Amino acid sequence: MEKKYCLECEETLKGRIDKKFCSDNCRSAFHNREGGKISPMVKVIDHQLKKNREILRQLFSQIGSTRENNELFVSSEEIRIYGFVFDFYTHKRVFDRVEYLFCYDYGYNKVDEERIHLIKHDLLNRGVDNIA
Repeated sequence: MEKKYCLECEETLKGRIDKKFCSDNCRSAFHNREGGKISPMVKVIDHQLKKNREILRQLFSQIGSTRENNELFVSSEEIRIYGFVFDFYTHKRVFDRVEYLFCYDYGYNKVDEERIHLIKHDLLNRGVDNIA
């Protein structure tokens, strides 16, 4: 049997065959060092994308019961108040000739300068979960 070594301190590993670290301290040190390699700019962008997604998710859930003609709308001003930044999105999709910008599985379309149409999409290619 081939010897395996800790990815952090290179001590010989004992125990499970799929073990990668000799201790929690080594595992933690390894991941902290690896996480530090991400550029500060990527961290800022990733943080804003996740924040945008969370804002869309919360608004989608909150206004689901107050639909206007069976559609979910929010004002541009309201979404900005929560800290949403329109410049950050993960991808675009077109449904019925309307372009939606997405933050992961929640998306939006700027209907006009004052109204935002919210949408949720199944990213596992099962189609639209809810064009509300």
